[in-house]
Amino acid sequence: INSITVGLLEILRGGDIVKLRALAELSGQDCFNDRELHLSACTSLLPMVERAHAAGEEGVTEEEVLDAVMALGAAHMWANRGSCIELYKRARKGYRRLLGENNAKYVDAACSVASQNISADERIAEFRRLWENAKVTLPDADITYDIANNLGIEYEEKGRLKEAKAIQLATLQGQRRLLGDEHKRTLGSLSNMGVLLYKEGDYEGALDYYQQAIRGKERV
Repeated sequence: INSITVGLLEILRGGDIVKLRALAELSGQDCFNDRELHLSACTSLLPMVERAHAAGEEGVTEEEVLDAVMALGAAHMWANRGSCIELYKRARKGYRRLLGENNAKYVDAACSVASQNISADERIAEFRRLWENAKVTLPDADITYDIANNLGIEYEEKGRLKEAKAIQLATLQGQRRLLGDEHKRTLGSLSNMGVLLYKEGDYEGALDYYQQAIRGKERV
């Protein structure tokens, strides 16, 4: 076993919340992109944060416990493992009680719960409800446009292209305003618009969006 592996094992088995949080962040999609290491870090972190909060350790709040619950749910989903739905539901319930339904963390958890629904029609209904509320109460939150993106994809998969186009345009506009033209989510939305226009038979419009996405990726 090399020294890096030993160091990682020591962090996972140790009792240092700060180091575990750092490992969970560094192993995520925006850094090392290591699904298994990220899941292991989040799995180790949650009970540690829960114990610290139960013991009344300074600086460890109930909100941080819920953040760890949410992170573990996302890690399970990213690694294609089960159990994420119950974690998401726990986070949603806790955030609602602690922060209220107009808080971005609650909305994120509610969106994650909705994404696990087996029925496409029920996913659409819940995403639509969350979008209609969030665009009024949280117009400057990333999650608002993540919900819109999810809704647009659901509409597209149902063949409801006109509705999908309207939602994806709103997604793109919001992401450009909040994240900038060269953020990976903005570039993804440009590609999504290209796909939609292609399906509608607007090949010139589709090409324009594809080219915008390619130019943006070349600049990043």
